Order: sequence, then C-alpha cells, then structure tokens
Amino acid sequence: MKYSKDPLYQIFEKHLHRALMKDDSADALVDGVIKEYTELLTRKGLAPLRLLEFIEIDAREEVSDMLKKKTYGHFNFAEYKSHHAPLKKAKKGHA
Repeated sequence: MKYSKDPLYQIFEKHLHRALMKDDSADALVDGVIKEYTELLTRKGLAPLRLLEFIEIDAREEVSDMLKKKTYGHFNFAEYKSHHAPLKKAKKGHA
C-alpha cells in the first residue's frame, strides 16, 4: 500500500507538520487526526455511523503506530519536535 495515497496518512502528515509549528502533544496530534479522518469518512458517506466507533478505534491504533515509526530514535515526541521543528532549522542556517 502506498502511504502517499492513503487519506489517513495524508491527514497524519498534515497534523504532524502543524504539531511541529505549535506546542501540541502527541495525544493532541492523534486526536486531531482521528477527528478529521472520521469527519472525512462520514462526509463522503464511506463509513456507516454504527461502525464509526470501531473505525475510530482502529484508526487511532494505526495513527499511534505511524507516530511511533515517525519518531523512532527519539526519546519522546517532544525530543522529536525539538530536532525537526522548522524554526530550529532556520536558526541553524543563520549561525
């Protein structure tokens, strides 16, 4: 499966980029991704409301795995953010 075409992964990447700019926690990032993803599914009529709870549980697990893979090698999400924040890179470029 190509992640670039997976709507869940695209939403995850968007929220990850936002989290690097803001002071969001990992939990806030996951919650935001799940909220946007479930809204997308219901808006497009791809998920029946009776199954939405199960889809949300499955998607939450998947997004948590994506975050673990993305932050692999860092002690926690805060450390990952400190190494990947766009402002840090800009400051290093001016030094």
